[in-house]
Amino acid sequence: MSVVRTTILGASAVVVAVTAWGYWRPTPPPAHAAALHDVASATARPESSEPPSGAAPIQSVTGPVASHLTLAQAHQEFGQGAKCYYAQIRASSSKSVADSCRASAAKQGDATAKSCERIEKDLDEAASDLQNCSDAAATPRHFYEVTKAAAAAGDPDAQACYIQGQFRSGGQQMPFTQQDVEDYLHNAPPYINAALARGDWRVVALLARHGATDEWNPLKLITKDDAYQAYLMNRLLQLGAEGAYAQLLRNQSDAVFLMPRMSQGPMIAPDQAAKADKEAQALFHKSFDHQPLLKQEPRICTSS
Repeated sequence: MSVVRTTILGASAVVVAVTAWGYWRPTPPPAHAAALHDVASATARPESSEPPSGAAPIQSVTGPVASHLTLAQAHQEFGQGAKCYYAQIRASSSKSVADSCRASAAKQGDATAKSCERIEKDLDEAASDLQNCSDAAATPRHFYEVTKAAAAAGDPDAQACYIQGQFRSGGQQMPFTQQDVEDYLHNAPPYINAALARGDWRVVALLARHGATDEWNPLKLITKDDAYQAYLMNRLLQLGAEGAYAQLLRNQSDAVFLMPRMSQGPMIAPDQAAKADKEAQALFHKSFDHQPLLKQEPRICTSS
């Protein structure tokens, strides 16, 4: 993979050979299929923007995003949307566990019943949070829309959630419309660039997850599960980690990228690894060395 030289502005203009920066550069918004085809090479997107067979289906309609909101208003709506969305997830999960616990307690007596108290408390707390949420406000679709609007307004927390692209209900990914996919291909690259520029470890952790799941995820339309890019981000993440977490990252990257595979060489050749190490060092010192060291994987999208 060739190195893309990109000028990064700081106290003084410097040119750093960072493949990731050029790889996720922003592009004009795709207006229709022809426009998507015209800018495909510039965004490193795949030939098809549709999920693979068996993945979350693409629907045909979606609601408008409230783009008129100020950053403060969008942040507030995003925060409330996250609270309702995650409360619904907690309520559903806690209810299932509580039902099982009650059934077990009925057979085994008081000792088991006491162990259900914490679960019942979690269920009550989630139900309390949901009191101020309409049914629609607790859905993945609503959370997606307020996340998208807040991300567009410049909220970095919303941008991290949007890049992650996980909006779930009942363990299933929310169906993405074709417009959702086109918007993601347009919006996500500049959000990634902004995250790298401000030293946001959450987005680095996302980009380091090479082949972590076979589930369809819109981020894969950007990264295409590129092994070199994932290794580069993994090395960058290692530079910002310490202790057991740093060792875990090192072990994972060695096993996935550098160990020989069955009848094949390593996924990342030694010369590629050396190049990625240099690029990771450059980006770390440019944007990340002022951040606190990580002791565990950063939480990407939460209700708080």
